[in-house]
Amino acid sequence: MTTIERVERVAIDSVTPDPENARHHTDRNLAAVTASLKRFGQQKPLVVDKNNVIIAGNGTHAAAKALGWPTIVVAFSNLEGEEARAYAIADNRSGELAAWDDDLLRKQLDSLAQSSAELLNAAGYAEEELRSLLERAPISVATMGAVEGGVSELPSGFSRSLEDYDSSQVRSLIFAYSASQYGLIVEALATIAEENSLESNADVLVYLLEKAGHAVTERLEADD
Repeated sequence: MTTIERVERVAIDSVTPDPENARHHTDRNLAAVTASLKRFGQQKPLVVDKNNVIIAGNGTHAAAKALGWPTIVVAFSNLEGEEARAYAIADNRSGELAAWDDDLLRKQLDSLAQSSAELLNAAGYAEEELRSLLERAPISVATMGAVEGGVSELPSGFSRSLEDYDSSQVRSLIFAYSASQYGLIVEALATIAEENSLESNADVLVYLLEKAGHAVTERLEADD
C-alpha cells in the first residue's frame, strides 16, 4: 500500500517543480493561487517524491515563491515512477470532472463580494467575472419554468431581474466545448481580438460572422 511517509515544513528551495508537469499554469491561475495563499495561508501540503520533486502542488509552490515564502509544508510520498505520474494527473483531472451548481455558486460569490472584495479575489474570481455570472442568471432562472404567480423569485443579492433582462439590449449565448476544443478556441479568440483590436469575445464572434456573411454574399453574386 502506498502512503504518505511524513509531513514537514521545509525550505522552499529544497523541493523541485516537476519538469514533466503536464498541467500548464496560466498567469490568471497563478494569480488566483497567490491570492488564496495570501488570504488563507497554505491549507494543504505539496506532495513530493523521495527525490524532493513535486508530484502535486506545482502551482502552489510557484505562487509561494512569488510571495517570497522561505518555507513550505510538504507531504513526502513513497509513490514513484508511473504511479507518481498517474497520481499527478489524477490530482488535476479529478477537479476537472466535477461540476458547479451555478445558481448556488452565484449566490455564494455574491455574498463574498458584499462581505469583502478581497475574499472574492481569494476565492479565485475577479469582480468582472462575478458580474458576468450574475448577468447570465436570468437565463438559468427562466429555463426553470413558471410557478404559480409567475417566474420563481431570483436569489437575494442578484442585481438584475427578469424584467431588466427583457428590456436590456444585451443577450448571452452559452456554448459548450470539449476539453480539447476549449484551449484551441480560447487561443484563437485572443489572437483574433489582438490582431483586429477587438475588445471582447462577443466582438470577435460578430467580426467573424460579418466576414462569413460578406464571403457568402460575394459567392452568391459571383454565381449570378
